[in-house]
Amino acid sequence: MFDSNDLWPGYLALVPVLGAYFVIISCQNESKLTNNIVFKYIGLWSYSIYLWHWPLVVYGKYYNVENWSLVGIILSIILGVISFNLIEGHISKNMVGGKVKISFIVLLLPLIISFTGYVYNKNGLVERFDQEKREILQSAQRAVGDWNYPKPNLNISKLYIRYIDNKSDKNILFIGASHIEQVYPYVSKLKIDYNVYFLTMGGCFVTPSMKHPQWECSNIQNYKVLLESVRFEKIVTSFYNFNSYLPKDGLLERAKEYDEFLLNIKNHAQEVF
Repeated sequence: MFDSNDLWPGYLALVPVLGAYFVIISCQNESKLTNNIVFKYIGLWSYSIYLWHWPLVVYGKYYNVENWSLVGIILSIILGVISFNLIEGHISKNMVGGKVKISFIVLLLPLIISFTGYVYNKNGLVERFDQEKREILQSAQRAVGDWNYPKPNLNISKLYIRYIDNKSDKNILFIGASHIEQVYPYVSKLKIDYNVYFLTMGGCFVTPSMKHPQWECSNIQNYKVLLESVRFEKIVTSFYNFNSYLPKDGLLERAKEYDEFLLNIKNHAQEVF
């Protein structure tokens, strides 16, 4: 009943949680459904099975293994049984007065802390990848902190713009929603022979048929004012979720609006990206 469009985790998690809750409070010890040798041992091994299932899910998805759901369930049970008997069950046998033997804790915890600290300091051990993948990963890790969009520093005919003055006679325009805003930190670090204009509004489209329920989108929908005021050599734009906030039967109208936008920026720049 659930798919990728459902909110998870969220209120839907109440479904399996309440299901387990009802089974527990019913306390039907004589039920053939719950009181049988299969369910008994699945319950005994359940935590170990739970620990194994997630890395197996990731492995199957990563390598696109066919029929992995069935194979993964079987492997989760097999590995859960093995680790239960070698680790979890072994710890249970060493329980003294409700506490694990102190010697076991003293040996295990420093080992776990040291290993996880090492992995953390090595950024997930990126050295295990080849040079090309390593550079991509390190670039992605650096980009995590790249969300830094400043307040407007330029006003042209009531349009609020983020302007980077590179003392040039050539100009580039970035226009769009938050997807365009997110490239600002990268662009601001480049040494380029262009002045840079960012005309944006998060969650908004350049098409007039798009009406945001919480704020005005005029900052980008009135883009023609800027095109008439500044000559751009290059214009960069993007469009995400083309049919969002769409009036009834308005898809064709929005397509026409976007065609008009593309034609306008094409007529006011040498190159459009």
